[in-house]
Amino acid sequence: MRAGAFLGSLERTLNSDFCPQFNRFVYWMKEPFWCLVLALLLSLVVGLLLNPAALLVTAVLLLAGVVGGIFPRLSLSGLECELTFDQQRGRAGQPLLVRLRILNRRPWPAWGLSLTRGFTADSWLGAESAAGSDRSELWGVSLGRVPALSQVEFSWPFVPPQHGVWPSMAPELETGFPFGMFRARRSVICRGTAIVWPAEGDLRGVPEVVSRETHDDCVSSQRPGDAGDLLGTRPFRRGDSLRRVHWIQTARQQQLIALERQSQAKSRVVLQLDTSLSSHVQSVEADQPGGCNRSLLLAGMVAGQVCESLHRQDCELEVRVGTQVLSSGGTVVGFRRQMDGISAARLSPDGPGGPGAGLRLSGCAGDEVILVTTTRAIQQSPQLVWRNRVICVDAGGEGRVSVAGVWIGVAGLAGVERDLPRQWREVCHGG
Repeated sequence: MRAGAFLGSLERTLNSDFCPQFNRFVYWMKEPFWCLVLALLLSLVVGLLLNPAALLVTAVLLLAGVVGGIFPRLSLSGLECELTFDQQRGRAGQPLLVRLRILNRRPWPAWGLSLTRGFTADSWLGAESAAGSDRSELWGVSLGRVPALSQVEFSWPFVPPQHGVWPSMAPELETGFPFGMFRARRSVICRGTAIVWPAEGDLRGVPEVVSRETHDDCVSSQRPGDAGDLLGTRPFRRGDSLRRVHWIQTARQQQLIALERQSQAKSRVVLQLDTSLSSHVQSVEADQPGGCNRSLLLAGMVAGQVCESLHRQDCELEVRVGTQVLSSGGTVVGFRRQMDGISAARLSPDGPGGPGAGLRLSGCAGDEVILVTTTRAIQQSPQLVWRNRVICVDAGGEGRVSVAGVWIGVAGLAGVERDLPRQWREVCHGG
């Protein structure tokens, strides 16, 4: 009993507020600057109280501190840096060529340079070591030495781990040469950015959606749907309307039989990406530089794959990102503009009507909207599933999305690769 009580008391002590402060103190003591200060104070005490010869060590440490603090600033004082991309667009997981030009106007070289900030990823997408530290300074590109009175160009392939606008924040040039006790930074001028699209998915088929502009003479006999003449019958599938049930055949065959009609030659689809602040859980501080929101990233991946799939199927597509309306017009330029809008989506404040109000844009009447939103938004506004075909994402989920009435449920990153293509084929009646 006493051993159990002791272990319980020890666990409570480890979980108390004292331990984070102690861990922070240990982290500070690992820095070279604090080690230098501690050694300087120790040698000074020994020199004053025990042996004056130790004051020589104090003088050497003090000189090292002065040189280590001044030299990095002198190295960066005459540098001019400019960063460019060879491509304006890319895709997550595929390399982009980055070029950094550095002009040194001083008669002395600069050593130990590295590029930090701007090319970091959210810890949710593979940087688990970022927890508890400054994510903006975890990764850097080592550049080495820049000679005196010269211009040097560095280039390297950068593989963006996620979609978005890169660099994610203003990059900085950094050096801690020669001792690494003090680090000096200098901002880098970015000549343009690169918009990275979500990774390409495998979504096949077009869902049966109701177009606002229907024409009886604009139907296709090559593809089943619900707009033209009767083609035949088939077994009832998930998502079919009860109005399409052939009740005589159903009674005869003892299973639900649905009517198969012609489809429209060109479908109209409205894709809405929910970016409202109340819909997305702040799992990562989106208001901090370089921060991002996990659920918004997941929703952007799904919306990007759906947009690209519908474009390949020659659909008349309209994309709404928050309150921004992007029409493709059937052109490649319009499609690129839509993908750029999805990739660069940011959290937006809620409308005056509360949660979900920003989704009801003018002109939605008569259109059947494919809405990409979160489980939190459905819980706050259940009426969204009544008015739209909802693709619900759950960034923290590992299994199926347990929300009633949703069209497609995607739980976590694994759900984008595993569940989304299968459920998309089902709702498109592809098996």
